[in-house]
Amino acid sequence: MENAMGCLAKFVALLILLFGFGGLSSATPFSYLGVAADDIDTLAPNYVDMIVVDKGRISNITLRIEIDSPYADNLSISLVHEGLTVPIYVGTGDSFHSYIDAVFDDGASLGYPIEDTVDGTFKPSPGFLAAFTGLPLDGLWQLRLHDSIHPGDGTPLVSWSIQGSVLTDIPEPSTSLLLFAGLMAVFSCSRQWGSSLTFQHPTKHATLARWLDR
Repeated sequence: MENAMGCLAKFVALLILLFGFGGLSSATPFSYLGVAADDIDTLAPNYVDMIVVDKGRISNITLRIEIDSPYADNLSISLVHEGLTVPIYVGTGDSFHSYIDAVFDDGASLGYPIEDTVDGTFKPSPGFLAAFTGLPLDGLWQLRLHDSIHPGDGTPLVSWSIQGSVLTDIPEPSTSLLLFAGLMAVFSCSRQWGSSLTFQHPTKHATLARWLDR
């Protein structure tokens, strides 16, 4: 009886382990680089596209942007995904030599300067990148740029990228896996029960053998 209960306990523990991991999520980092573009400082919105094929639900995200002079501080910049447009930067300056080389991160301690060069790590504003949390990573991402102050100066987008992590689900155990676990448990228990009959009860075993020889 003790062996049977011990064997049953092991099988139950195995099921708990299998179902305990099933349905959990694991964090996976990502980093994707978008394309460069010329003459982004148009009055009408200018969209620069990036296609992401990897799966997962967004856990956190940051945006890096590099824009050369002239007049980079004229620009308004948003990040677009899954029908959601998040304003990241709204410049109000008019400096010929201004440029942007910045990481926008909700966790940053500083807000960006609204005039002249933007160089460093800053909080996005007026939007928050956390708005993308929980959305699927794959699909079309767009950097939306326009210049309502001094358009048409030929300001170039040098590079842009998104970084962060996604949550991917660990699947529930399949029927075949559970069946295999059950068969292994039965096999293990049957060996223990057979061993108990042979070695733990030699007198009963010998009596049974003599009875069968009659």
